[in-house]
Amino acid sequence: MVDKKSAFNIESDSFDIEQFSNLLSQSEEFQMLVESGKNLIPNFNAFVQDLFSSFYKHNVLFLPEDKSKPRLIISKTFASEGFQEPVLSGFETKNSA
Repeated sequence: MVDKKSAFNIESDSFDIEQFSNLLSQSEEFQMLVESGKNLIPNFNAFVQDLFSSFYKHNVLFLPEDKSKPRLIISKTFASEGFQEPVLSGFETKNSA
């Protein structure tokens, strides 16, 4: 059995993914943001999806490193550091087991 790694760093479900896809498909500006972000960090789309998914979570769960694709380490660092900022200090974050 192959252990499939996630394309995201934050635990998400089909609702999160569907809502993100709908928003992306309906907003040309959002599409342009995601496209231009790819010049800044690899897998920018996954980074934005992680942030979007976190909006629906009371407890934001970061997947363990062995459950996400290795190329997502930069976006995981940005997301986890972002949750340390005072403006987001009310959100609970945990590493999922």
